Amino acid sequence: MEYPPKKTTCLKCGNEVTVDRHRIWCTKCGDPVYYHRKDQKWYRINTIYVYAAFVAVILLVAYFFIELVAKPYLN
Repeated sequence: MEYPPKKTTCLKCGNEVTVDRHRIWCTKCGDPVYYHRKDQKWYRINTIYVYAAFVAVILLVAYFFIELVAKPYLN
């Protein structure tokens, strides 16, 4: 869907980009730039959520490894 062209700045690098679709990619840093600011906010929240979930999974795997594998061999 085409939108009327609008100049928007990339939140990551500050590059000014003309947006005429829902989402385009910044030519300088490669981050997505959205036509509506609320979509940019949801992208950021989703990115933080995915990173947090990834870290939680890594910590859970480390915990299970320590409890089930490493601890019995240390006693």
